[in-house]
Amino acid sequence: MVPGKTYYHGTTAQNLTSFKLGVKGFGECATPVKGIWLSEYRDGAEWQAVRARNIRESNNGFVYEVVLGACTVIADAVQSSLPDDQYAAYKSKKSILKRILLKNEHWYYRFDKDANSVLRKKYELPDEFSRDRIIDLCNDVGIDGIANPLVRLLGKTVQSSNETMYGESVLLLNVNKVYSLRLVGTV
Repeated sequence: MVPGKTYYHGTTAQNLTSFKLGVKGFGECATPVKGIWLSEYRDGAEWQAVRARNIRESNNGFVYEVVLGACTVIADAVQSSLPDDQYAAYKSKKSILKRILLKNEHWYYRFDKDANSVLRKKYELPDEFSRDRIIDLCNDVGIDGIANPLVRLLGKTVQSSNETMYGESVLLLNVNKVYSLRLVGTV
């Protein structure tokens, strides 16, 4: 694997050598997200480590430098289109009629709509279940991470809700795309 872009991760987990999804007791959420939150800026990860430390009533927070592999596929939630290969994979899962009419635009809105229609059929509430279903759809088409994952949907328009202190934030969905992980600070 070839090294790619560097991000930072803030947590209360010490001595990390690799990431695992769904581990309880370290982040700020009671129910873990099926991904790892990354920040472009170290300051954002430090802030997150302090926040997790306070929520978990832990003595320390830790900041890790995370280098992703160059082949990591990141889809930006605020961009209209998907990378070509992921769009082709998404399109191939649709009916023939939908494939003909489908255009590579408004991808995050479309994933949200798909996720919520499945949940309505199952009579589940579309809150964290919806988020997890969107993550499942991303995994199904080969998306390794979502850039700017905190968004508000206004019709088909996607507005970022990311804090500027993080720079570009990424929700890493495929932990196998981590090229290197090392501790760079304790807060």
